[in-house]
Amino acid sequence: MAVFVEHQASEHEDFVYSRGANPTVAVLARALAGLERGEAAQCCFSGTGAISAVWSTLLRAGDHVLLLNDV
Repeated sequence: MAVFVEHQASEHEDFVYSRGANPTVAVLARALAGLERGEAAQCCFSGTGAISAVWSTLLRAGDHVLLLNDV
């Protein structure tokens, strides 16, 4: 149990199979980056997580976003 608690404290560096690092996701990210000839890739655990990551990266305080309810 102590080993788990120790690794859980650094879940983004150690593989703990939780919200942090996961060896299967790491392999997928490297494979996708290679296929796209990119330096790295980010895999999210949900579509909402992916959308939030994009918004958080692109938007700054004071920015405005216009969304359409219907096209």
